[in-house]
Amino acid sequence: MKCNSPLLMNKLEAALNRSDLTMLPSEFHGLMTGLVCGGIRLDKRGWQKSFLELANDGQPFSGELEQVMKEVYRCIDNGLSEDPEVPFQPLLPDEDEALSERLEALIEWIQSFFLGLARLQPSFNTVKGELGEMLGDLREITQVEFDVEDNEENVEGFSVLVDHVVDTCWKCLLEFGTLPGDKTLH
Repeated sequence: MKCNSPLLMNKLEAALNRSDLTMLPSEFHGLMTGLVCGGIRLDKRGWQKSFLELANDGQPFSGELEQVMKEVYRCIDNGLSEDPEVPFQPLLPDEDEALSERLEALIEWIQSFFLGLARLQPSFNTVKGELGEMLGDLREITQVEFDVEDNEENVEGFSVLVDHVVDTCWKCLLEFGTLPGDKTLH
């Protein structure tokens, strides 16, 4: 299954709706991505505990939502493992949705990404240099008014924002995270 597909979005949304969790799919994905980019090891199960603490007060999910959670994690893991078959993308509504809805979901994704990132990198707001600027850009995106007109220029601008979010995720992973195959001994 494609990791940024409407099918995965619908599957996650349905599982969230059947659970007691009041979280949107974009928030769910952003939170998990923030944990991964903040340094949760990609090959361990430690991410589950941290994710559940932030998303569900540490309580386990129902069987269905737990399975979807693992599927979403695998997609993030694969996407951030430089797998050309599964490029990383934020899980956002399909292009058929109104641009304002997609922008609102992107803002929610970024805010949740920051929550996950802050869990492992509490001082990420003080990062300097290129990454600091990129994170500052994401903060500014969250301040954007999402009542936008659906026109070619705005759609193109939205695409640029999403690309910048992806670049920032990679930069965070390089700075804070553990890249697959990183065998550095300390």
